Amino acid sequence: RTIQPHGPYYIGGTCEGARIAFEMTRILESEGETVDLLAIIDTWVVENTQNRSLWKIYYYYDKMRRLSSQPWSSRMAAVQKAVRNRLKWWTGSKSAPLKSEWIQTYWPGENFVPAQVRSTITVFKIPKQPFYYRPDPLLGWGSRTTSGVTTELVPHGRHLLLLREPYVRELAAALSKTLRRLRPDLPKTSHFRNEPESADVTAVSH
Repeated sequence: RTIQPHGPYYIGGTCEGARIAFEMTRILESEGETVDLLAIIDTWVVENTQNRSLWKIYYYYDKMRRLSSQPWSSRMAAVQKAVRNRLKWWTGSKSAPLKSEWIQTYWPGENFVPAQVRSTITVFKIPKQPFYYRPDPLLGWGSRTTSGVTTELVPHGRHLLLLREPYVRELAAALSKTLRRLRPDLPKTSHFRNEPESADVTAVSH
């Protein structure tokens, strides 16, 4: 707010940055400001969006995949450590690790009441999402706003590479298209060569 004391604001982020952007929007709205763009870049809501059984499959598969890339001695050491810890938990000589906090974070249950903002949320997403999430075209953000969610497809995007070439060009095109929709007074010339035209906007009410 040192740079821009008052709104409307245009805020966005990815991964933890998306959750920070949401919280910034909530605080700004509580102070009487408006946020015209809350851009969520290929990020799911944390609470109650993952199928727990499928997530376990992914979790242990990923662990085995990482372990298999290690030298044989490292793999054996990891297995021996896991067996020793498990035996200690079973015999009661060592307390089992506390899992309740992160389980409560990811699966707080049906009675969980999420914080909401008044601003429309715009989700920029890639076509293929991880298999362990529950089917939801809004990536869980529908319950976080009273004004609905729009989605922008980044057709060839890859999650971990969205902010790198060449995928960032498609993301930039989608962001530009959204900004032109919100601010028709902005110039329509593109700063990117061969800007893709396939980032479609879909309006969806939560």
